[in-house]
Amino acid sequence: MEGMCDNPIGKADEISVSLNHTVVGLVMINFVGYLLFITSIYKLRNIKKEFNIRVELSITFFAWFVCT
Repeated sequence: MEGMCDNPIGKADEISVSLNHTVVGLVMINFVGYLLFITSIYKLRNIKKEFNIRVELSITFFAWFVCT
C-alpha cells in the first residue's frame, strides 16, 4: 500500500510556493514598468511648454497605476 498515493501536504506546499513565485514575479514586472514610466516622465521634463505633454503623461501614469 505504501507509495500508492501521493502526499497531499507536499503537493499543497509545492502549489503555494509556485503561487508565491508567480505573485512576486507579477509584482516585480509591474514595479519595473512603473519605474520605467517614472523615468521616462523625468527624462521628458525638458519638453517645450507649448506641447503640454507632461500633464497627459502624469494622468496616464495615474490611470495606469489605479487600474493595475
